Amino acid sequence: MNLLDDDEEELEFDIVNIDTHLLRIPRLLSYEELSKAAMGGVANLSKILDDRRRDSLSFTDDKCVKKDKMKKSLSSAPPGKMPEPPRYSGPPNAFIIELFAMHPDYDERFGFQLLEAAFETLPGRDYCVMCLPSSEPSFPLLEHFTLVTPYNTSGRFVNESLFVAHINSVKGEVSVRFAEEYDMQYLSDILEHAPRKNDLLELIESSFSSDALDTYVLASRNQPVGVVVLAPVEDPISLRVQYSLEPEPYRAGSDGNILAGVLSPAIEPHSRWYMRDVLRQSPYTQLFWTCRLLAKGDSSPVRNLMSMASHMMPVPPYRHAGKNDKDKSYKESSAPFALWTVDRPMTSLPKIYINRNIVVVGASRTGLSFLETLIMGPTSPYLTFTNITLVSEHGLPTVGECLRAADRCVPRDGRYTDRYLKSVPYYFYMDVVPGIMVKIDRQKKCIYLKGGLVKHYDDLVLTCGQQFQHPDYLKEQLARDRLLKEKKINCDKLPMDNPLYRPDRVSAFTEMPENLMLINSLFDANTGLRKLLRMISDLKESFNGLNEDNKIIVYGDCIDAYSCIAALLELGIAADMITFVEPFPPENTNALRVNCFNNETVDERVQSSISELGIQVYRRCYYTGWKLSGSRIELLHFMTYTQAITLSCFAFFYYDIKAIDVNSFKAITESGLVYDGGLVVGTGFETNDPSVHGAGTCTKYSRRLYAQAQAQKYYCSEDIGEALAALFLQKLDPFMNSITDLDLCPSEIISRYSSSVLGCKSSVYGSTYSSESRFQLPTCRRWQPVMKFYSPITHSATLPGPLYYLKIRRPGIEIPMAVQMELPLQGHTLLTDKNGNYFRLQLNALHCIVLVTCLSKKPFPSENLAQLFGKHEAFFNKLLVRYQMKQIDDLYEFFSQPWMSAMYHMTFKNLMNDINDQDVGTVYDLLKSTFYLLGDNRPAAESEYGIDAVYSGYGPADVQDLGTFRSVIDKFVGRTSHEVANVPENIPSECGQSAAIRDEALGFWKAVGGERIVVAHLSRYLKQNYATNPQYALPKSE
Repeated sequence: MNLLDDDEEELEFDIVNIDTHLLRIPRLLSYEELSKAAMGGVANLSKILDDRRRDSLSFTDDKCVKKDKMKKSLSSAPPGKMPEPPRYSGPPNAFIIELFAMHPDYDERFGFQLLEAAFETLPGRDYCVMCLPSSEPSFPLLEHFTLVTPYNTSGRFVNESLFVAHINSVKGEVSVRFAEEYDMQYLSDILEHAPRKNDLLELIESSFSSDALDTYVLASRNQPVGVVVLAPVEDPISLRVQYSLEPEPYRAGSDGNILAGVLSPAIEPHSRWYMRDVLRQSPYTQLFWTCRLLAKGDSSPVRNLMSMASHMMPVPPYRHAGKNDKDKSYKESSAPFALWTVDRPMTSLPKIYINRNIVVVGASRTGLSFLETLIMGPTSPYLTFTNITLVSEHGLPTVGECLRAADRCVPRDGRYTDRYLKSVPYYFYMDVVPGIMVKIDRQKKCIYLKGGLVKHYDDLVLTCGQQFQHPDYLKEQLARDRLLKEKKINCDKLPMDNPLYRPDRVSAFTEMPENLMLINSLFDANTGLRKLLRMISDLKESFNGLNEDNKIIVYGDCIDAYSCIAALLELGIAADMITFVEPFPPENTNALRVNCFNNETVDERVQSSISELGIQVYRRCYYTGWKLSGSRIELLHFMTYTQAITLSCFAFFYYDIKAIDVNSFKAITESGLVYDGGLVVGTGFETNDPSVHGAGTCTKYSRRLYAQAQAQKYYCSEDIGEALAALFLQKLDPFMNSITDLDLCPSEIISRYSSSVLGCKSSVYGSTYSSESRFQLPTCRRWQPVMKFYSPITHSATLPGPLYYLKIRRPGIEIPMAVQMELPLQGHTLLTDKNGNYFRLQLNALHCIVLVTCLSKKPFPSENLAQLFGKHEAFFNKLLVRYQMKQIDDLYEFFSQPWMSAMYHMTFKNLMNDINDQDVGTVYDLLKSTFYLLGDNRPAAESEYGIDAVYSGYGPADVQDLGTFRSVIDKFVGRTSHEVANVPENIPSECGQSAAIRDEALGFWKAVGGERIVVAHLSRYLKQNYATNPQYALPKSE
């Protein structure tokens, strides 16, 4: 094992003897006990641990096992440090595998017979121990071993994995039976150290007299080793509406809830066989388990009664589509929870564990999307990552109790809301380390955290993102670079081969004043606003308290600054106690002078709202410095074009410099990773170190790719994280090893139509291999274009007033609206402004929605309107024609109609995929089998638009060769784009659509019976989803 220091240290895995009675459930030291011990001092902590040792040793045989002398005294352990666990000594009952190898011509599954033979040759040994490097791929023999969690006392993290197999896991026979009353004594012995033991025993005892509860005893060699308690799901419709599940159960009453599922860790590798037998004997076809990851008390994850969730599949939550009619069909749970499920087919699928040590630095949207795809992506039914670590300053960006004003303070740019994060089981599948990375040691493959912690890695993923920084962020370095760029000073750097060369060092970070607020996440907002309230209360009677001469100052020209003002007003701060300083237009004369909304109407109304509220505003003012009084900012200095301004400051909210964190910047540059305005990456997110990857807004493509306009900061962060996860899965998934021989470049691995926001996401392996020419050259020698991402950029915020703002635009560099509207073929603009509620839609040349801008005085479901992007206006009942006929005077009202609710639901993407993938040559079979669902009792061929009309104008052979609807539509789109570029005189100047091509497309649509195909698919979709969506129910036939 590689150690970082030369001094002797105790190994993390110190196994002298393993007692046979450890088939019992081990007791966990709960957070409640630790917190009480910390409050009570060392004595309480020692008492808890002494009691724990007495309990754990009370059942041991004194002749065979005796307690070893502790290497460190428990009484001398500091209150905040994890104490040393009890050690055992005695006759050895375990053996270790030092070498395991098999000839490649033999199946690795035959290794199980070698393991059986090992136990037979060593009859006195009950345990087999094996230690593997974390980079070692999984192999079938590990299916009988339990992965042991390392015990860490020195602030270090091991880079090896320990596996232990019990003889019952190798040679024992598993069985499941109904619990009987005489089992209570054995179950009490098994659950001796389980959390909430008494509650579980009472639950088991009550199941004997209850018809709703079922208890099953899990046995190995007829010896009880676990217990499962089941109950029916109270409201299965609510569960299936909120999570990505089938809309209806297999049959009524077939959904079961696991109230408790406790199994000995030694037999845990065979959990799926126990679950399979439980499903066979129970009346349920699908089982669920829920866990509230941030709950406290008995509902906390530390005290959960489930040890078999690793063999279940986590279920991703649906992204809620706002408030609409479907809310009437179910009651949303008050507290979000993570959900797992298992059914009988899933128990037949073996689990493959990936022990590769993956360390992710930064809980940005890119990092969270990367982690979510690894945990809950398309490989989650059979692939589990057991060694993922997230390093972030505050852990996951969630809070237990969030102020309403804090939620309003942070604009929403993606799907990772506080509720969504609490519904994804991040904590269950990875270690979350609150800390700050300060150094990267590429040679030893480890990172150093502030405070001395060290974390090894096999793959390091940097998703640090960009945050609002201290006003003096890299002040000296940036000033020097500016002078060098302006050629006012000469470069005095020495070449690296010069003996006097010394690498550049980043200056130490300036300490933050007490009343400086930098808001970058919901955690920062909640902490900062609570701190502000405490400051107001503490300094209420002081001369430095909040008053008209000592105000709260908000500085910045971005949506975040306006959201901060709205949050302060929501918090109860009077408007005349707030000063807004706006550095617009930017001080840099080369920067675009465009407001942060890129819309003059929106900017004008927001500024008017601020003035009406009575907030003092300084425009065209630029921060120059401050004066400190102790640890607080007393005065702020600003400069305009004509004068200097000094303002007294109670609290300073700063929204100006946005860049990578200075600690991450220091660690990256000093480790030798290439940094050029961002961490330099290639087309596959790789850096100059093959073990280090980078993604998100903190990166920049290599200059040799000439892809500055396609930088990742211009695209949806969720898409980027999913693309990075797809590359990892393609590399680590053992079932995809054969595809690596094809030598695909990264852009060919990601499906073109993959989108995390639009709901048309395909498999991460959705590549096509039709062209052989791409494999003629190795990847390193052929041109690799950067990946393309198609999800829209979304900004949603609450502005002062309150005004509710939403903007959805196409990805890429944003073009100023004034410039964009002067360009040809910009399509149509649809705008309504009823009662001051501004709504603007922009259609492109193909009549697809590419821009949505909303500014309303009333709240509206922004999640619903986000689904409009990219769809053709014909989806919405010929929206353009109705608008031109002046039948629509309020787009808010139009998109809130009940018939629109189907398009907002996440399952609507399945309907669109079915229609797009419909083969035109199989139209007859589709209509014949599904059209009767509408209640039409006549055969399809006898109706007004019979099957004969489907083939009119095309011979049977021609129809068979047309392909899918999607391929035919793409051909029409391609022809339109060709005419736009080559025959501009034959097309309209407004949107560029050719009438001839439109007529030809309409003729094809009528020839193949497009309306009937869509109606057939729609009727089937409505029938499948009517249980979870009553408003979708089919009309009753008369």
